[in-house]
Amino acid sequence: ELVPYEGQVGIIRLGPVGNFSFRPVTAKHNVTTQMNAIGELEQFDSATLFIPDGRVPNRIIRTTFPVGDQIFDHSEIDIAWGNAVRCDHLRHPNSCFELARSDFVYEEGQHVGMAIYSDSEVTPEASQAPPGYTKETLVKIYGKAHQVNILTGKVTAVDENMIVYDMNSFGGCSGAIVFLLDKDQPESVRPEDVGKAIAIHSGPHWDETLNRNVAFKLIMPDR
Repeated sequence: ELVPYEGQVGIIRLGPVGNFSFRPVTAKHNVTTQMNAIGELEQFDSATLFIPDGRVPNRIIRTTFPVGDQIFDHSEIDIAWGNAVRCDHLRHPNSCFELARSDFVYEEGQHVGMAIYSDSEVTPEASQAPPGYTKETLVKIYGKAHQVNILTGKVTAVDENMIVYDMNSFGGCSGAIVFLLDKDQPESVRPEDVGKAIAIHSGPHWDETLNRNVAFKLIMPDR
């Protein structure tokens, strides 16, 4: 949960499986001051992480993002790392993400996905769906509210800092971790790469004439 914005937050494990130190990460525009629809500046307030646990329905961890007092510049890399958190409920290998290997090579044709949670159903406005799309059609594409849905696509372009892919998304997806899928991958994706985090979803391509989305390559910062 991001206040006052809507978006996704991912969690990256620091160190090997069994380690319980982690860093949250999201799109930088989710956690910086922005101009709202009526021209007012809205300052980022807080982020709350809801950690699923077998014994407790939702274990809550509050974290901070040190960039919260900055105004977002759309020309910069759209990634923000939060302060490290420690939680023994995240030690299970399926509870968070690991970064791809340091020599991983991004290329066109790689199949990727992202896990999205939303408290509300996707609307035609949020998805920019063509006229005539029904609620039922949108649910088939994006999934239901109040559950995790996996959106998938294929990388169509790569540059120095970001990747472009043909994945359907909607308002509120920004900040999701983009990870490698386990099917139909080119030789650049090894078996050990499957499920690894490679990018952070930013949103639609800046050129709105293209039906594409962009994500920024994910590299752990020095601090």
